[in-house]
Formats: sequence, structure tokens, C-alpha cells
Amino acid sequence: MKPVLFLISCAFAINCTAQTTFDARILDYTGLRYACEGESVPVLKIQNAGSATMGTCVVETWKNGLVVNTFNWILAVPASQGEVRQPALPSVPVDPGDQLEFHIISVNGEPDEDPDGNVLLVPMDIAPGEASTYLLNVVVNMSTPPDSLFWSITNANAQVVAQGGPYSTDGLEELWVELEPEACYMLRFAESGDAPSGDGQLVVFSDGVPVVDLIGGTNAAPSHGGLITGLSLGSPSTSIETLIAWPNPADDVMRISVPGGAVRVIMRDVQGRIVKEVLAASGVPIDVADLSSGLYEVEAHDRYGAAFHTRLMVAR
Repeated sequence: MKPVLFLISCAFAINCTAQTTFDARILDYTGLRYACEGESVPVLKIQNAGSATMGTCVVETWKNGLVVNTFNWILAVPASQGEVRQPALPSVPVDPGDQLEFHIISVNGEPDEDPDGNVLLVPMDIAPGEASTYLLNVVVNMSTPPDSLFWSITNANAQVVAQGGPYSTDGLEELWVELEPEACYMLRFAESGDAPSGDGQLVVFSDGVPVVDLIGGTNAAPSHGGLITGLSLGSPSTSIETLIAWPNPADDVMRISVPGGAVRVIMRDVQGRIVKEVLAASGVPIDVADLSSGLYEVEAHDRYGAAFHTRLMVAR
């Protein structure tokens, strides 16, 4: 038995000596994935994976296979083993289709000892939605109950400025978000849990016009979208709660309820195109069997000319 114990103790000794002292890893990219006024500020999530407290870390930024700059990141508060920080790197001029690449070179002036997580490729491949306003309507639809669905909006420095969730029931969630005018943002939409359904939908409207449309991803592969706000404040619809459409989600038929009795109903898809226009009173069935599954804006005009709005999900 003694030789066996000796071999086991040697194995543990080998594992202990294999622990790296100077090692950092790139876990994620959280900056803009498109050009904002011709450039992007790269923001990375970097973890100290070595046993030494990390005080500095050198990161190279490449673009389309060529080195753009070398950043000597000096941490204001050194990171102990396992800690994750989110540094903003020097801005990089980018064009649509460019590919950025990030390389960890050293920790505390010593070459990084473990190549795992040292390189990350990030394509600048997102076409941002352009809003005319900076007051935006965010609508989240869940046709089936998700495990844990959430979304966030981050600014150009990857700071969270708005978020929602976690959602775990089906239905529609709607809120208004006021951002900075003429600013660039990223949206992240994902579902966690053991069995994500992946059929959640997030739509951002600017003055009733959809500018971002995302289908839910997972924590490992979240959905991303870009957004550039406009100069106009815009205004939330004061009648959004007045018009009721049911059932929601709808399959083949929907009904509406609106004060004054609706005489004209208009339905628009997420691109803002009119897909249905009918005359119908409150409570009268409206056929939606010819519409594809998805999110629609419903606009109803009463006999006095007042307009009312809501959202309807068609799901089969």
C-alpha cells in the first residue's frame, strides 16, 4: 500500500506545482460591436487566474490581423486570484466588417504562463438600429414560460443603463427607457437555466417604429443588438393601457376593447408595415390566422378620431 500512497502524493504534488503564478484570461467582450462616430471603445472582462495578485496586465489590440496598440493596464485596486475586472481599452477606428482581436501578453511584467483565454476574436458585425428619439419603448414577449429571461442596455463604456428580468412567466412586458440623446448603446438578450426555450422576443420602439428586434439567446450565446439614439425626446403613449387586445398571445382570432367603440383597426409588423386594416367594434372577433407568428402593433381609432395603441403577439 505504501507505494500506492507515494504515487498518489506525487500526483498531488504535480497538480500543486502546475498552478500558474502569472495568468490572466479574457472571459468576454462587452463593448460596442459597431462603429460609433467611426470608432469603438473595446471593453473586456478579464479574470486573474494566477496565484499572484494582479497589479498590471498588458493587452494587445489587433485589427484585421495587424497590431493596433498595446495597453498596459494598471489596476487601481490589484485583483486577487479569481477576481474579474472590466477594463476599457484605448478606442480603435473601425468599419463594418472589421475584426478585432485581443491578446494578453503579461501579468505584473511577467509573460502570461497559461495560453488558455489569452486570445479573443470579436467581429464588428452589428448594424445598429437608429432611433429618432431617446425615449424608447421596450417590449418583451414570451410565448412560453422561460427559465430565466433577462435583457440589458449598456453604453459605449459597457456600463448598464437599463435592464429587465429575470422573467419566468409567459406574456408581454413593456416599459419606457430614457437614454442619452445621440449616443451609442448595446443590447444583450439571453435566457439562463437548464432548458432555455429561446423563443423570447425583444423589440425596441422609437415613436412607435421598431428599431431593434432580437430573439432570445443563451448565457453562452446571447443575442446582441446595437442602438443609436436620436435628438427628439418623444413621448410615451398615454393610451397604451386603454386599448386591450386578447387573447395575447393570439392564435387565429383576437378581440379588442377600446373606449368609444373602435371603428378602424390597423396592425403593423415589427418593420412598421401595415399587414391588416379592418373595421371592428369592441369585442368582435378579428381574424389573424393569415398573419405569421410574431409581434405586432395594434392601433385602434374610435368614432371620435382618438387613436389607441397596444402590442399583440401571434403565436402558433
